[in-house]
Amino acid sequence: MIMLTTRVSSSLFPCLPFDKEMMESTPSTLYVVDEDTDLCDFIAQLFGSVRLPVKTFSSSQIFLSQFQPDQAGCLLLNDRMPKISGLELQERVLQMGALLPVILMSGHGEISTAVRAMKNGAFHFLEKPLESQRLLEIVQEAIRSDALTRARLSAHARVSQRLVRLSDREWEIAEQMTLGKRSKEIGLTLKISTKTVEAHRASIMLKTGSRSTVELVRLVWSFQCLFNQWPDHWMPIWRKSR
Repeated sequence: MIMLTTRVSSSLFPCLPFDKEMMESTPSTLYVVDEDTDLCDFIAQLFGSVRLPVKTFSSSQIFLSQFQPDQAGCLLLNDRMPKISGLELQERVLQMGALLPVILMSGHGEISTAVRAMKNGAFHFLEKPLESQRLLEIVQEAIRSDALTRARLSAHARVSQRLVRLSDREWEIAEQMTLGKRSKEIGLTLKISTKTVEAHRASIMLKTGSRSTVELVRLVWSFQCLFNQWPDHWMPIWRKSR
C-alpha cells in the first residue's frame, strides 16, 4: 500500500488560535467518488460503523453538480474514472477554493500519479485493495485535519475583521509596532513626523479595538502567521491585494 502524507497538519499553525466551538460542532461527511458501486457500498458500511456520514458518487460529473466548496469532511477519489479522472477532479476542487482534504485511491499504484496528487496537496495516496483499518485511520485523520483547519480559519476571520479597516499607512505602522519600535523610530523609518505616527497609532488602536500595544502586537502576529504559512489558494482575497 502506498501512503504519502502531505503538509497539512496542526503543527503548521502553532501560533494561531482556533475556534474550538466550531471545530466540535461543524458536521463532517466523507465524500466518495468511484464508479465501483460495490466499493462505495463497502466504504459507506465501514464508516457507518463509526457513525461518519458518507455520500457516494459514481462519477466526477455527478459529484461536481452537487458539491459546495464550503462543505466539511474529506474527499475519497478513485484516480481512474471516465471523462474526469480523480486527479482532474482534485484540481477542480482546488480551483473552487475548497478546503476538503483529498485522498486518492489507485488500483495501479503509478508513482507519477502519486507524485502529481501530492504536489496538488493530496492528504494521502492509497493503493487498492484497501485495508479497512488503515482506511478508517487515514480518513479520521483527514477529518480531524479539516476540522482544525476550519476552526483556525474561523479564528482568523475574527482577527481579519479587526484589521481589515486599517489603511495601508496604518498597517505599515502596526507592523513597525510589532517590532517594538517607538513612535520616533517609526517616523524615521517611514519618513513621517512623530506627531503623524501618534495620530495613526491612536486610530489603529480604535479601529482594532486593542486595549494595549501588547494586544495589538498579538493580533498582528496571529494574522501574519496565517498569511505567511497558509496555502496560496486559501489566502484572503483582500489581503492578497495589499
